[in-house]
Amino acid sequence: MLTSKNDDRIIDVNLNRLSEGLRVVEDIIRFKFEDQKNLTIIRNLKQKLWKNLGETRKKVISSRKSEKDIGRNIYFDKTRRNNLSDVFIINIKRCQESARVLEELFKISEPKTSGVFKNMRFLLYDLEKALLNKMFPAFNPRIYVILNIETIGRKHLSEITKSCILGGATMIQLREPKDTLTRQWLLDAIKIKKAISNTKAKLIINDRVDIVQAVDADGVHLGKYDMPLTYTRKLLGDGKIIGVTTRNLRQARKAERYGADYVSVGSIFPSLTKTTAPIVGVKRLKSVIKREKIPVVAIGGISREKAKQLFRLGVSGVAIVSSVFKGVNLSQKNFSKKIIQNLKKLL
Repeated sequence: MLTSKNDDRIIDVNLNRLSEGLRVVEDIIRFKFEDQKNLTIIRNLKQKLWKNLGETRKKVISSRKSEKDIGRNIYFDKTRRNNLSDVFIINIKRCQESARVLEELFKISEPKTSGVFKNMRFLLYDLEKALLNKMFPAFNPRIYVILNIETIGRKHLSEITKSCILGGATMIQLREPKDTLTRQWLLDAIKIKKAISNTKAKLIINDRVDIVQAVDADGVHLGKYDMPLTYTRKLLGDGKIIGVTTRNLRQARKAERYGADYVSVGSIFPSLTKTTAPIVGVKRLKSVIKREKIPVVAIGGISREKAKQLFRLGVSGVAIVSSVFKGVNLSQKNFSKKIIQNLKKLL
């Protein structure tokens, strides 16, 4: 194939390594993530590999010396796998490395084939990024609690926040009345941030980019009349979460294009806290879920039963306001128990 049997042997080894690694990654995509889109990508990669190199494989297999391979020893690979994430990372890297070796070797005799492996390597880089984001998400919007100060007041803000976390809230948004003074915004945000410290929950500030910066919150949620997303990203950088309110697919796609980390869609059902909000409905929500690559959070009038319906549709999370405090009397000492119960019903 190349200039010697040993060169062909390197090709044979790396074709095997690449094929084996692709199969491991394929099964993780299929059974762990049930991700049809990326499953199609990896299967196309496999088909392209053997469509272009079936004859090559037949030629180099005669150079194989697996019975004498020093890497055959069971103790040769001492890298432990602690979980499925480790298995994925090791195997996707193995695929990329093998593709690079094959790309370099085929530059000697078949530059066109070398290009096939270069393209494959970059597709594997993209696939790695997409799946690692699924394995290690920067945030989890599944139970997104909005603390609406007009509804709950400020007296028990710390205890309410802690109760929400104990109930399973993954994100907390602070929503203040429009006329709230900046100093009060700041004090409330500090109080919530302290309450969620040492937890995995994320603090999102509604509207106010300056408050996010002042208290080092995890991110901001932008409405129609707030600072444009592009300017917000310049101020906050890539390390902060930016969510955007949307009503339809066009708005959601625009938000994604300009760098939003998630979109909220609503009001899905009539809302008790925003009675004038237009009703988007489930049908329009489904169209957004189907086309969006970033997380989609449903908001507006979401009860326990409706939350389960929305999760079945494929939303990444539900934003809830009134249902958190259903039946809760904040003047009673044990109000936190009811908040926890309400949230656990959504899990």
